[in-house]
Amino acid sequence: MGNARRYISMSRTREKSLAKVVFKPVDTEEEKSRALKEIMKGSSKGEEETIFLLTPQEFSKVFSPERLRLLVLLRKRPELTISEISSALSRKREAVSRDIRFFEGLGLIELRKQSRTRVPKRAVQEILIEL
Repeated sequence: MGNARRYISMSRTREKSLAKVVFKPVDTEEEKSRALKEIMKGSSKGEEETIFLLTPQEFSKVFSPERLRLLVLLRKRPELTISEISSALSRKREAVSRDIRFFEGLGLIELRKQSRTRVPKRAVQEILIEL
């Protein structure tokens, strides 16, 4: 799939620097291109959100079952380190770290230093999937 690209830069809300991320499905690359043009026309609305356009194949890779479990665990237990997350999910630390960096690139997670370790924190308040 390559890296998912951010089409509109994320604005931060006042409360806790959390924003909204919207994933919009499209069927083809051509439809993605048309939708992107429409989004760019209306991007001056001042909405505090980041919009991603994903084909069904891209969507299933971004939100694989392992990655969804990671996001759910971070919501329930935000104090965990990457090592603790990998243990809780029974996954290799390298795989968890890779998924966290991927979500960090999308703006969904922020890595914060805590003593000598890095702790992932949610960077968005809401993920909306438009169908």
